Formats: sequence, C-alpha cells, structure tokens
Amino acid sequence: TCYRDVTYEVCRPVYQTCYKEVQCVVRKPCYKTCYRDVCYQVCKPCYHTEWRECVQEVCRPVYEQCYRDVCCTTWKTESETCYRDVCYTVCRPITEEKWIEVECGEWRTVQEEIPGPVVEKCVCEPGCWEWDPCTCCCVYRPGPCRMVKEQCPPTICCKKIWCPRTEKRKVCCTRYEQEVKHCKVPYTVCRKVPVTTTKRVCYTTCRMVKECITKKVPVTTCTYTYETCTKRIPYTVCEWTEECVCKKVPYTTCSYVKECRTKRVPYTTCEYVCQTCTRKVPYTVCKKVECTTYKTVRKCVPRQCEYKAYRCVPRTVCRQVPVSCCENGCGCGPDCCCNEKKDCFLKKLISH
Repeated sequence: TCYRDVTYEVCRPVYQTCYKEVQCVVRKPCYKTCYRDVCYQVCKPCYHTEWRECVQEVCRPVYEQCYRDVCCTTWKTESETCYRDVCYTVCRPITEEKWIEVECGEWRTVQEEIPGPVVEKCVCEPGCWEWDPCTCCCVYRPGPCRMVKEQCPPTICCKKIWCPRTEKRKVCCTRYEQEVKHCKVPYTVCRKVPVTTTKRVCYTTCRMVKECITKKVPVTTCTYTYETCTKRIPYTVCEWTEECVCKKVPYTTCSYVKECRTKRVPYTTCEYVCQTCTRKVPYTVCKKVECTTYKTVRKCVPRQCEYKAYRCVPRTVCRQVPVSCCENGCGCGPDCCCNEKKDCFLKKLISH
C-alpha cells in the first residue's frame, strides 16, 4: 500500500447576521370607566297592629277530695334457725427427712497468658558521611529503610472457671394427707305470712265548669308602598389608539469561500513472487473386507380362514289369480286370439 497527495477545492459557507429596521403600526386599547344613572322601583311593606276583643268559652277544672276505706294485704316475714350436717376435707401435714444429692460447685480464678500481636515496624539502617564537592564539606547520608516484623509483649488475662461437685444434703419434706370432718352449720329459713289491714285512702275528683272569657287579640295588617330609587352603574368604554413603532429584524446571509485542501489517497500495488509449496492430496484405495449383513425377506405362508358365503337358490311360489276365461280357456280376455292368450298367460305367471 502506497500513498499520494491529492489536492482538491472545497467551498466553505460563511454565515453573517445583519439587522434591518422595519416600521409597523401598533394599535393599543385604552379603557375608560363611565357611569350612568338607572331608576328602579322598590316595594316597601308597612305593618300596622290592631287589638280586637274576642269572646271564648273555656272549661275550668274544679277538684274535690273524697275518702274511702280500702282493704290491703301485706306480707310479714318470719325467720327460723335450722341446722344441717356438713362434711369438709382438711389436709394434715406430715414431715419426713430424706437425703438428696445436690449439684453445686465454686468459681476459681485462673490466669492465662495471651501472646501479643505481630506488628510491622520500619527500621532505618545506619548511614555514612560523604564528601560533597559542591558545598566542600561532609554530608551525612542515611541508610535504607526496611520493614521488620516484631511481636508485642504478651498480656495476662484472668478468668473464672466453674468447678462442679456433688454433695449429699438432709432435706425436710412435708406431705399432706386428706382427712374428712363433720360439723353442724346453722342456716335461716324465711317465710312470708299474709296480714290483712284496712286503711282510709284519699282520692281527688275533677269536674269541668264552663266559663266565658273576653280577651284582646292582636291583628297585624300589611300594606305595600312603592318608592323610586336611583343608582349609578359603572360601564367600561374601549378606545383604540394607533402608534408607529420601529424595530430591528435580524436576517442571516450566507457566502461561500473556496479553500484548497490536500489529502493522502492510498493505492495498492501488486507484485508476484514465485514460491514452492507442498501439500498432501488424499486418494482412495478400495479393498475387500469380510462382513456379515442381514436382510429381511418376505415369505408367503398359506393359512386357513373361516368365512361365510351366500348363494341364491331359486324357488317357485304359486298363488291363485282371478282371471276372466274365454271359450278356449285362456285368461287374456274375450277379444284376443288363442295363441296370444297363451303368451299373455305365461307372461303373467312369470311376472308374478
């Protein structure tokens, strides 16, 4: 692959924004609020109260006290003390002593040594003094630094260990035995006895007495009077005013500028070189190999199958047919010949 320089011409666009003045007429609305007088009629009510005499019949109640003897039954409570036998159960304590095994122990303090952690530490090796020709004096050069692993001192930790042991202790055990006892419990039986007494009861009777009452009743009358009122109603008036306005309108101009550019164009050259190559060519050799193959052969074997066969057996059915006989004895009719009558008779037999 080789390259060659090719010169070509390109038109590059150049954009420029310019402004031009444009005069236009603008209409502006001017709003103005005005008022006008409107007359309307109002209906005003006038109320007037008068007193009128009204005669009314009223029923006045009159109460009277009366007395009557009433027999009433009261219940008197009588009490009686009785006794009944009650059985109750009492638990009697019985104390016994026995030996039991108790798991106990004690806490012992044991000291344990814990090794310290391994820490990496930076160690600086000793340096040396060197002569510096620039300053004309000896300068100390420190040695290289290296990381060394160092183990920290151990710590002693105290911890408590539980040491169990088994002891035999004497324990007092209390058990309860049930015992049935009897006692007499008093109880009170109450019964009610009816007692009849007579007492004087006061009751009130009421009767209505009619009376005429005169009272004044207020009566209100309403009359309407009409009045004319005036009110001012605002309304808006719109007037349009024209105004000349100048404004700048932007526009864009485009011009093309020619430019020369150079680019590298690749091209391919081809050369032929002689080369000897070796390749393996496959070829096929046929040889006979013994092999056993199997093939399926169809064979027809006769077999006996049972089947049903039908055959038609002719039979003769005779029936009597009414015919009108002629003088010769055939049944064809009186107008036919003897030979034709015989043929017709045979045809009828065959058809039947």
